[in-house]
Amino acid sequence: MTFGPKNAAHEYMSGNAANTAQAKTAIKGKTFIDIVPGGNPQCPAVQTAAAGSYPWAIAGWDADPLIDEGVVTGQRRGAWSVTAGEVLADGDVLAVGAGGKAVKWVAPAHVVGKARGSAVLNGDVAVDVNF
Repeated sequence: MTFGPKNAAHEYMSGNAANTAQAKTAIKGKTFIDIVPGGNPQCPAVQTAAAGSYPWAIAGWDADPLIDEGVVTGQRRGAWSVTAGEVLADGDVLAVGAGGKAVKWVAPAHVVGKARGSAVLNGDVAVDVNF
């Protein structure tokens, strides 16, 4: 038996900028998320961030409004694990890729952070963020 949320992001370092949000659609932990209409100032509505966008946060764990009411913590500052959307190397400048995963930055995408180590496709990479 396991305890706690599924697929939780590992906190490497935090600037204490964790905010509660409500997933409007199913989201995966350790992916970039963005605010969408339908929430409120105390608990914004979120979904997986679009490729190339500037996200609001990193999803702290898997959330689904049909299963667990979609409550999730958005991690907005620090060094957090994010799922890699391609092979990444230490020091790569990153952007949001398909499915909210971290990919190498290519213009005109927004820069979202920098890799702290390497990662294989769909593996975890530590990313410095400050949203």
